Amino acid sequence: MGVRFTITGHKQLDRKFAALPPKLQKKILRPALRAAAKIVLDQAKANAPVQSGRLKKSLKVKAAKRSRKTKHEVAINVITATGWFTGEAFYAPFQEFGWMVGPRRLGNRRKKQPGSRFIRRAYEDKGPQAIARALQLIRSGIEGVASGSAS
Repeated sequence: MGVRFTITGHKQLDRKFAALPPKLQKKILRPALRAAAKIVLDQAKANAPVQSGRLKKSLKVKAAKRSRKTKHEVAINVITATGWFTGEAFYAPFQEFGWMVGPRRLGNRRKKQPGSRFIRRAYEDKGPQAIARALQLIRSGIEGVASGSAS
């Protein structure tokens, strides 16, 4: 599961950002996206179903794995500490996406139990605020580099 968004806006700022080397672009993007993801993380923790508290405690902000196709992209995920379907909170994706009730041999006749979509709802609730924060940090990072104050 992922949510993608493209940042467009002020043409001069876009040109300055595009003129930066990829390494410097990532140096600006990563902390901005991490700060934005923390806003969504806090809401996801508030939305998470609680029985033992394990799921809520396991939610973290992590850098996404890169592939050869997307090696120049920067992605941050809100996910459990050990990843989907692993660790003590292995059931997190079932809570998010839902599950099928009954033996597999029944195939499509099994009953679909919908998930609570607590991470998706967190993004829907706090996404605009998170995007605004990311844009603010990206803008200040570009301006800092342009003025020569960033390293």
